[in-house]
Amino acid sequence: MHTNTDTSKSAIVAQILNDHGIKAEVVGNSGIALARIHELVPAGAKVMTNASTTLKEIGLEAELGSGGSPWNWLKPAIGAENDPAKRSLLRGQASLAEYYVGSVQAVTEMGQVICASGSGSQLASYVYSSPNVIWVVGNQKVVPTLEDGIRRIRDVCVPKMAELTKSKGKPELGVLAKILIIENEMAYTGRSVHLLLVEEALGF
Repeated sequence: MHTNTDTSKSAIVAQILNDHGIKAEVVGNSGIALARIHELVPAGAKVMTNASTTLKEIGLEAELGSGGSPWNWLKPAIGAENDPAKRSLLRGQASLAEYYVGSVQAVTEMGQVICASGSGSQLASYVYSSPNVIWVVGNQKVVPTLEDGIRRIRDVCVPKMAELTKSKGKPELGVLAKILIIENEMAYTGRSVHLLLVEEALGF
């Protein structure tokens, strides 16, 4: 259960993000978040996602994997390609996807969005190359300051990711290599960056 104080805090953070050029909105639960993605992404659009516990928890990964979604999901073709050079080319092309859907590791009360990555494969899309970005973020990821956000990545996210990747026999994927901090999305880029702040704990 979330208190009125929690809800007000989320609304304040969303307003600050909007002031920074990020179209943030508070949604009540994961089901509403998934429905909102369907409203934001038109049928037939080319969509890319990265590995995300949050997307799994809201049901988006299962929907995409079932083949029943209304979009052209680019990720399966990358995984199916055995030639390293061709796979790298597909990854590069996917970074230009019309819509990139993912999550981030922390959002500060000051309006900063913080993303941690190992390979950095999603960062180009987040920063510039995808014209439409949608982040789904559980409200446990809201922290007071940038320093708290970095600390959250190192103390919470990295250990959990290391444990998960180790259990899958791929410990190298649990290493923190890159941290992206987004302060503003400038209007002149013409991009649309949405952040759905969910009133639930989602992801790491």
